[in-house]
Amino acid sequence: MSISVFARHALTGYGREECGAELLLEGSWPVPKRRSGRWSLDDAIDARFARIDRIAMDLADRTGRTGEFTPHVSPARQAATFPYINALALRYHLVKLLRVVVFFRDVRPLEKGELVELHLSSPEHEAYADLFGQMAAAQDARLVVHRHEAPPTKRAHARRDLDWRRWASRLRTWQPPVGKSQHDPGAPRVVLCGSPRILNPVCAELVSRGARVAWLYDRFAVRCWWSWRSSGVEQLVCDTGRPSASSFNDVWAGGPLAVDGLDLARPVDRWLTQRATELGRSQLLLIDRVESHFRNIRPTALVLDEDATPLKRIAVALARSHGARSTVVQHGAPCGPFGFLPPAADEIAVWGDTTRQQLETWGHPAERIRLVGWPGLRRQLFGSAPAERAPTTQAKRFLLLATMPPRDERPDNVEFHLTSDSYAAMFDMVYRVLGQIDSATLTIKLHPRDARQAQSIPLPPGWRDDGRAKLRVRIVQSADLASLVAASDCVLSCASTAGIEAALAGAPVVQILPAGSGNVLPAEDWGLLGSARTAEELTELVTQALERGWRQVSHPPQRVLVAHGRTAAARIVDGLVDRPYRNEPASEPAGQPDSAVAECYS
Repeated sequence: MSISVFARHALTGYGREECGAELLLEGSWPVPKRRSGRWSLDDAIDARFARIDRIAMDLADRTGRTGEFTPHVSPARQAATFPYINALALRYHLVKLLRVVVFFRDVRPLEKGELVELHLSSPEHEAYADLFGQMAAAQDARLVVHRHEAPPTKRAHARRDLDWRRWASRLRTWQPPVGKSQHDPGAPRVVLCGSPRILNPVCAELVSRGARVAWLYDRFAVRCWWSWRSSGVEQLVCDTGRPSASSFNDVWAGGPLAVDGLDLARPVDRWLTQRATELGRSQLLLIDRVESHFRNIRPTALVLDEDATPLKRIAVALARSHGARSTVVQHGAPCGPFGFLPPAADEIAVWGDTTRQQLETWGHPAERIRLVGWPGLRRQLFGSAPAERAPTTQAKRFLLLATMPPRDERPDNVEFHLTSDSYAAMFDMVYRVLGQIDSATLTIKLHPRDARQAQSIPLPPGWRDDGRAKLRVRIVQSADLASLVAASDCVLSCASTAGIEAALAGAPVVQILPAGSGNVLPAEDWGLLGSARTAEELTELVTQALERGWRQVSHPPQRVLVAHGRTAAARIVDGLVDRPYRNEPASEPAGQPDSAVAECYS
């Protein structure tokens, strides 16, 4: 018996024809090449094995707590260990390793004496060699590792700022207007770090209460410069200066990471060492810049939109040394625990009881959750619901809110099971179902962070909007979500924050999920009509959506949203400053910050 294992599909040509069993570790086999005895982890490991997500988070957290920092640094920086800073990326790497462990334990166990031929082509794949070495020894199997030359890749050009950005970045030297920069020495000193789309309402509320507000950013935020400057908001920029000449000394102190009789310590240590070589100096620069900024500001509070990525985790660790309490403002739909757990910040401010219950189910401490509402909910969408209308015989207009396309080399959390194959299958399901509806049109809104734009959407031949296809399809990248939703008869959403916004506005929203996914965003809890993973389920839910139509929503469901706009922002600030927020008269419009700080994007 033998099995050929390939790190990626480009290596499958090196397999032996007489080898019956084959396994692909990253990505899926093309449909013409699928057969019995040919597996891929993307297909075989789905929500049935969702425990992998929990194990990955626990191991990453344990690794971060046993890390060691470089010597001769201030005590304030000792908490910002390299594994702690890179916890989110480490969770995804552990998912890759744990998928292998589970496959050979629960799906296709190794047999005694079996030959395993492992094909690798990248230094990143050496972690697989470490892992298969242990598995082969444990099962008394034979392992042969074939290392092939990596395919040529385009060399990434160093990022060069556009001329307008280089010119505009000089604006950072301009000081706030006279009077705005003179803060009460006793005023709260609050640092914000995250997307202006989420945190600007909080910024406006802090400014209105006389707090000294500073915005921690990785690079100068040109588009927000004027609105922040005119309100006396400082920018703390982290991309100035040269990367450190030193590097992380001991990126990890080591220690066993046992799973099912295997120790993942060596592949984890190898990954951390490689990542430290690539990113260590730039992350040390981040630490130096944040530490310098906080030494000058001496923050009393820190507000973030998440606490999982490097800059945010550095900010949390260093703010704590100043006695500053850190608060995360919920940044999106909680469709997976990776971006929420384990928490680094002291507390999270959530939209409503639905989020609170989900976080507690995942194990988030209840005393570290505050119900405040959704400060960044855009009023123009919330108030965009047309009057209730009866179904008509006119063309049915569908809006599909696309999610971020997956990457083969970095599997998503197992419970979501969003792979290249399941992603394409979701679109195919939508096209087949909507293609059966007379005069149907489909608008696909790309995810705002989708850099590949329209090329990321899998449109089968014949379905493009060429005037001949039965289903007319167009792809847009418009930021005007309100107009797109209001012009639709039915919204399709894949575990999307925008889908929740649309449902709160009164639109009938059907959730589409990858085949093999778990109940990652329970439809009944979020005001959605239901979740579809098959064409039959989607057909039934689309029919219900068209029959129901829009419903005017005067007040959002309390379970999902306890408040929005300025009221929500004020509740967040109540936990940061002494002067509490007093409810405004009902006649005052909610959701609009009473400040010169405008919503902006950088």
